[in-house]
This record gives sequence, C-alpha cells and structure tokens, in this order.
Amino acid sequence: MKVIFDATFGENWVDALTLFFRTYKEPRPRFQHIYDAFGRDVKDDEWIPKLAAELECLIVTCDAGRREPRLPDICKQCNKSYVVFSPSLHHSNKFTQARAIVELWPEIERAMNAPVGSHFQIQTTDAAHEHFKLVKKE
Repeated sequence: MKVIFDATFGENWVDALTLFFRTYKEPRPRFQHIYDAFGRDVKDDEWIPKLAAELECLIVTCDAGRREPRLPDICKQCNKSYVVFSPSLHHSNKFTQARAIVELWPEIERAMNAPVGSHFQIQTTDAAHEHFKLVKKE
C-alpha cells in the first residue's frame, strides 16, 4: 500500500512515519511525500491524474481545497481515494497530525478496501486533540 502525502504535510513528518512503520507487519505501508514523487512545483491537477492507475494508493492531505482546482474535486475526477484532516485539525501542529495517522492506521488500512474514489476525514473527538476518528464522507 502506497500513501502519498501532499505539500500541506511536512516532508520530515513523512520521513518520521516511514521510520516508525519500519517495524510494522508486512506488507508495510510505503509513505511518500509529493515532493519526493513529483518535485516541488507540481500542481494538484498534474500529479493526482498520474496516480489514477495506481489502485493501492491513498492520498493524505491537510488541504482545505480553497483554491481552484480543488484537490477534493481532482481526486473525484480521477477516482482517487483520499483522506483529509478536518478543519479543526488543519491548523494543529504536525506532531498531532502524524500522531493521528499512527493512531488511526488500522482504520486507514481498512479504508483501502473501500471503493476507489472514497473520501475520508480525520476528525478529533476532543478539544485537546488527543483522540481521533476516521469518518467516511459522502
């Protein structure tokens, strides 16, 4: 399973998650930052279509989708599944976001079995951002 983190998620945190999951059971997730996969200046409407053929590939973003073309719209057009952080987590620190990925990993892994093009959201369940849930969106 390949997980691509977009530009809104820090490169160093992707590296930290990769190291953390080195001891995870096989098959281990393959984490990659968009900058490593496609370079620094690539636009969403360029890199997402290139992933269209990769079935076991999930996009993770903190992108609120305010600028056109919107990442969620591009994912829908390309039939790519993605996970987005809720608005309350968009501005949380990267440590909290990385911790949410670790805590929710079994659910994220199961989300890969959802129909292609599915949309999930990571939400916090408390004001302190200490607990999270993964919600399938329609």
